[in-house]
Amino acid sequence: MTMNINMAKSFRLDKTARNLQIAAMVAMLGMIALLLSPLILFGWALGDHTYQIDESRARSNVAYILMRTAMRGPLPDVSPSYENLETQFAKTILHIRGFGCADGFHGDGSDWYEVHFTPELLAELRAFVASPKYGKVKLVQWPYPRDTHQPDWWPVNFSNYKLYHCHDWQIAISSDSEIVWIQNWRS
Repeated sequence: MTMNINMAKSFRLDKTARNLQIAAMVAMLGMIALLLSPLILFGWALGDHTYQIDESRARSNVAYILMRTAMRGPLPDVSPSYENLETQFAKTILHIRGFGCADGFHGDGSDWYEVHFTPELLAELRAFVASPKYGKVKLVQWPYPRDTHQPDWWPVNFSNYKLYHCHDWQIAISSDSEIVWIQNWRS
């Protein structure tokens, strides 16, 4: 009988020791995960994220880029004038495709757009960028170095396009193509 009691006590002690070992291992794994999680999240946040831009967002973004060109006058700073101008530009887009890349916490990155405008806006845009009276838009040489994040559909060769650059956007326009290529840098 004494032997059974000693074995039962020994078994209870072994079980308690095993439970303490398991608890210690779980606590250590939790501490490791807690210490590594900021590094993992920080690395993820600083990584590059590429994505397709949905059509309505792309229309709004391109309308805003066109508004910033001031091709129809100064950018209004109050509603409803602002929304009316944005809607006017958005309605001139027949087809659009957008792609973006964000790099970091602040949403810095680039957006690329393939845009088919109405013939009227296309003529207005061609006349605007070719006009020497608007000093902010400059004709620059293509090609810029190819960005590793550009979408597959972004042209490699713009030989028959003129590239106009202004601060944080560039527009490639051809006299014989209905497609306008727009790149926008966000910072």
